[in-house]
Amino acid sequence: MKDRPRIMEAFLTFLILAIIAVTQIGMRWEQQYGERRLMVEYVNSELTDVLRLSEHQARQISEINYLYYDRISEVYLASFRDTDVFSNEMRAITEKRDRTIMKLLNERQKDAWRHLKGENLK
Repeated sequence: MKDRPRIMEAFLTFLILAIIAVTQIGMRWEQQYGERRLMVEYVNSELTDVLRLSEHQARQISEINYLYYDRISEVYLASFRDTDVFSNEMRAITEKRDRTIMKLLNERQKDAWRHLKGENLK
C-alpha cells in the first residue's frame, strides 16, 4: 500500500511520455507528408512545363509520383538497417516509375524526357 503513490506516479510519468512520443510521431508524419506533397507537386509542375503535358497526363504522373514516394517510404522502413536492400529496392522502384511515366508520354514528349533525364545524370 505504501508503494501505491509511487506506482501511480510512475504510471502517470509513463503515460505522459507516451503521449509526447505519439505527438512527436504524428508531427513527424505530418512533416513527411508535407515534404512528399511538395516534392510531387514541384516535379509535376516542372514536367508539365517542360513537356507541355495535358491536364490528364499531369494528373496521372502526379498519382504515379505519390505512389512512388509512398513505396520508397515503405521500403525504407522495411529495410531500415540494410542499406544494400534499400538501395536495390529503390533502384527497382525508380526504374518502374520511370517506365510507367514513359508509357504515358507520346514520342515527342519521350524525347524531351530522355534529354531532361540525361542532363540530370551528368
